[in-house]
Amino acid sequence: MFFRAGEIEAWGRGIERMCAACRAAGFPEPVLTYEETGLWVSFSFSRVYLNLIEGSGTPEVTPGVTPEVTPEVTPEVERLLAVLKAAMSRAEIMAALGLKDEKHFREQYQQTAATGGLIEMTIPDKPRSRLQKYRLTAAGLSLLQALSKRPRSQ
Repeated sequence: MFFRAGEIEAWGRGIERMCAACRAAGFPEPVLTYEETGLWVSFSFSRVYLNLIEGSGTPEVTPGVTPEVTPEVTPEVERLLAVLKAAMSRAEIMAALGLKDEKHFREQYQQTAATGGLIEMTIPDKPRSRLQKYRLTAAGLSLLQALSKRPRSQ
């Protein structure tokens, strides 16, 4: 797609290899966005990942340096986490959210939550399976619990 759009000079496996390297290291995959201004590659790392990258050698957050906070999530992801009580198909989740536009759901809800490590596929080896469902990860469940405990703004 990028070759045909004139954004890259030759076919290659660079993006594929970059995603594979992130997966192998246990980091979230980058989000690729193509706009008129070019190709944007966005990485989202929590403080835990940054400690590993910076060479502290430990995946734990250092107390006193980084306070314990609830990660920033979009309102769409919050809504998705709230309705995802068990493994659910894309259609079931969309119905629970009252959404009809598949592209909007995929981009604003599903991919954002998956990239953040908050949801996962039940059949990751077959992402296009008609039996594919999505469930909360441990991180998603933890975040959902933290969000439910936060004070409501008036």
